[in-house]
Amino acid sequence: IDEKMSFPGYIAIIPVLGASLIIASNGNDLVVSKLLSVRPVVFFGLISYPLYLWHWPIYSFYRSIFAGSPDYHELILLLLSSFFLAILTYYLIEKPLRNARNKYITAILLALSVFGTGLIGAFIFHINGVKDREINKSAGEYASVTDVYNYYKYGELLRGGICHSVQLTAAISNGCIKNGKHNIFII
Repeated sequence: IDEKMSFPGYIAIIPVLGASLIIASNGNDLVVSKLLSVRPVVFFGLISYPLYLWHWPIYSFYRSIFAGSPDYHELILLLLSSFFLAILTYYLIEKPLRNARNKYITAILLALSVFGTGLIGAFIFHINGVKDREINKSAGEYASVTDVYNYYKYGELLRGGICHSVQLTAAISNGCIKNGKHNIFII
């Protein structure tokens, strides 16, 4: 997997097929059921959702702070941090809430945490975002483009029709560009 691949891309078929095969086995296959019953695999299953929740914010914050992708050592540290926070989340939040005796208090605490998160989001929206955050200059630059043909310096070539690069004369002759009409450029 690298930055040139589309996300999730064809590689996503591997976990989808794997999950489908496990579901299709319906626990009847002794090898699959024994493998999924091993303590480390069960533990990984228990922390998998908190791990899923933590891994991307940690990776994103790293990229925001250090303006780049982590090297292998940093990636291992980020992965270990994700596992650590996932384990803490499981034992300090998920398990106590699941095993709580008073479901009414649990529901109130969860509602308050959702409401508090919403308030924080509304406050950040109200102050127009976090002030110390560096604005993505390229997004602002693209948003201010009014003449895409000159901005991208197409010259004789442009993208006409359905994603086919053609000569300007061919684009006009096949009706991609209408004289006297407003033409729209869609990326």
